[in-house]
Amino acid sequence: MHRNICLVLVASALLSVAAAAAWAGAPPAPLELVKGPYLQSVTTESIVIMWETSEPSDSRVDYGLTPEYTDWICDTSVTELHEVTLTGLQRDTRYHYRVSSARQEEAVSSEDGTLDTAVAREKAFRFVVYGDTRSYPQEHAAVVEGIVASSARFVVHTGDFVARGKEYWRWQSEFFGPAAALMKDTTLFPCLGNHEQNAEWYYYFFRTPAGGGDYDEQWYSFDYGNCHFAIVDSDVDFSPGSDQYTWLEKDLQSSTAEWLFVVHHHPAYSSGPHGGHGQVQEHLVPLYEAHGVDMVFSGHDHIYERSYKDGVYYVVSGGGGAPVYDCGQEPNPYSQCCEKTRHFCTIDINERNARMRAHHGSGAVFDSVVLHH
Repeated sequence: MHRNICLVLVASALLSVAAAAAWAGAPPAPLELVKGPYLQSVTTESIVIMWETSEPSDSRVDYGLTPEYTDWICDTSVTELHEVTLTGLQRDTRYHYRVSSARQEEAVSSEDGTLDTAVAREKAFRFVVYGDTRSYPQEHAAVVEGIVASSARFVVHTGDFVARGKEYWRWQSEFFGPAAALMKDTTLFPCLGNHEQNAEWYYYFFRTPAGGGDYDEQWYSFDYGNCHFAIVDSDVDFSPGSDQYTWLEKDLQSSTAEWLFVVHHHPAYSSGPHGGHGQVQEHLVPLYEAHGVDMVFSGHDHIYERSYKDGVYYVVSGGGGAPVYDCGQEPNPYSQCCEKTRHFCTIDINERNARMRAHHGSGAVFDSVVLHH
């Protein structure tokens, strides 16, 4: 549907709003981009593009292999949070895109962005893990600079995006603002932390693959290349017999991927002030060992720590912007490396080889481990 047609259809829906403003003697508020655009739920042939505007308006995405944009999608629905799914894309391909929204004759557009569809099973790729980005936007922004320079295909967040998830303003101040340059060109897969408070805003702003729990997005999984990722909510019941445990056990059993990764906010093992989570150790660690999970990523303690137990690596990556903690506050007999620093982790997958590196916000590597199958 062409932009002009969009404008005609949207105009009638907004007429009553404009009339009310005129009677009140107040000019209509300007239309602005508030958040995004940002990328969600990428696959080999599709991706979700989202953005938020200051006022209700329509949605349009122009896209193509170059900034000339040979294709477009238009949605005449009037909304503040915009969500457009591109389908029929080519695998392992970079596209250019631009989002825009309009109401009557007023329009706003983003700058050119890029998106990469997922790679084939045999293709090498890099992804990033980081988390606990709450409270200090400037520190978060510094870590984001390093992540952007790493050229990762996607990012997994270990939770605690903001200090209090039920407060709307924090999502822009503490997360979407500092992470704008990253989110525009790189897909992010979220994980709930305790500071999200399971708030409606989490489900409002993020769009994950279908899973389970609230909105079928409280826990979920996805495949990328030859890897499988299971995202768990460690703030709710995951004991044997619970819905989440049953889902996770079946999910790990059914995966045929070469590499298995699990992400949840509370760590199994940590020497930070929170320490290892007893129920994770009791209920989930045996599941990981039984099903050949390669690496488990968590946050919660604002440190970097790599632990190893019975064939499984446990990585705490909680240095995305929150105040950092000291190591060695709680016993962790499985610890191999621990640093009090803001950081992110890159993981390079190349068929049966995987290398994880921990980076300071500047990008400098301070820890590394190689896994072979």
